[in-house]
Amino acid sequence: MIFDLLIRGETIHDGTGSVAPGDVGVLGDWIAAVGAVEAKAKRTIEAKGRVLAPGFIDIHSHADLAILREPRHECKILQGVTTEVFTSCGLGFAPVTPQSAPLQRKHLSALFGEPPPGAEWRTTKEYLGSIHASVNSAYLVSHGALRAAVTGYEDRPATRDELKAMRALARESAEEGALGLSTGLYYPPMTSATTEETAALAAEVGGFFSIHVRDHGRRMFESLDEAVEICARARVPMQVSHLQAVRMNRGRAGDILAKLDAARARGLDVTADAYPYDAGSTMLSSVKPEEYDDIPWGHAFLVSDGSLIGTKARAKELSGAYIVHDRTEEDVERMFRWPHLTVGSDGLHTGGRPHPRLWGTFPRVLSKWGLEMIPKMTSKAAARLGLKDRGVIREHAAADLVLLSNPRDRATFEEPTLPPEGIDLVVVNGVVVAEDGRHSGAVPGRVLRR
Repeated sequence: MIFDLLIRGETIHDGTGSVAPGDVGVLGDWIAAVGAVEAKAKRTIEAKGRVLAPGFIDIHSHADLAILREPRHECKILQGVTTEVFTSCGLGFAPVTPQSAPLQRKHLSALFGEPPPGAEWRTTKEYLGSIHASVNSAYLVSHGALRAAVTGYEDRPATRDELKAMRALARESAEEGALGLSTGLYYPPMTSATTEETAALAAEVGGFFSIHVRDHGRRMFESLDEAVEICARARVPMQVSHLQAVRMNRGRAGDILAKLDAARARGLDVTADAYPYDAGSTMLSSVKPEEYDDIPWGHAFLVSDGSLIGTKARAKELSGAYIVHDRTEEDVERMFRWPHLTVGSDGLHTGGRPHPRLWGTFPRVLSKWGLEMIPKMTSKAAARLGLKDRGVIREHAAADLVLLSNPRDRATFEEPTLPPEGIDLVVVNGVVVAEDGRHSGAVPGRVLRR
């Protein structure tokens, strides 16, 4: 046998927690051999003891339009990410109607920017068919897009007929390639969605559903109760998005995790994702009236230019996305140590000074907490997505691979788009897409389906 690619002499972290020396041979887009491989190859890379891991899976991203504008997707490829999962927080762009498409773009441009010129679609199938990128794509049905298509942005519960129409759109999207549902009860037009509506849509799509809970502030624990109730009614697994303890909940990571552990003890399949920073980022337009007094505006900055917001009065005058330092490193670490957590960047592809999580999340996790975090970036995420051939290094698995040597993030809040160090090789579906910090130009990514 002559392999297309042979990576020889590495320490293999197989994604499940198992570590062993060995070689990996790739034939086409699959791993053909693992262990002591004695064979020729069209290309051989000498790893010299470096770490070989499965390609990382960003289980919470907002790449919906960026992946169309920038198919090379360097912000993630150079981190070792080989699969992007979106929509997230229920914010997405398919399916759409002629009426809902401009509404979605108007309300979400602060987070997503604009689609490339000439990009048009209606159905989820058409949208997914327009993606030709370096990374693989895993799509979740957007609750916000369903609501916008049926009810517009009206702040009211859906009628019985409207819910029926949303369920039909959700079912169609699931059949066209979606792996689950994404909802964000914090954001319009989902703020007026009921527990019954959200559970019905999650059940219709199946797979799993990710949820940005209704409130991370004063009603955080009531919002977690609501999410758990949706999970129980829908009878599908739930992923709590960007788990965090912010504002008046700083220092309460243990209480939040106890709430999720209690749900798991009831037999519910509840997990979460998080990013490794003490700051978050979202749209100023989404801030609720009661939140203005709770957000520490003296530690908040505009994504457009990095300028300090400073005061509540100024925040009310501004628009666009912002970054706010509103949590503790201790809470962040406690959440990352939770066994049921996976890694999601929540990166926003907009503004001159975006949150550094867009370029730094995955190497930052490894540099802060070590290689023991690899399963949270690989096999655990793949299992949540129902992808049996991703997130692991074994024979007959997909050849998504990353070669590491002391990975370290360089992106900062002052210089947020600096690429990381120590991500030496990235392979997607058997094709080298990055080497020594430089993109190869290849775009071998696929839309992944159940």
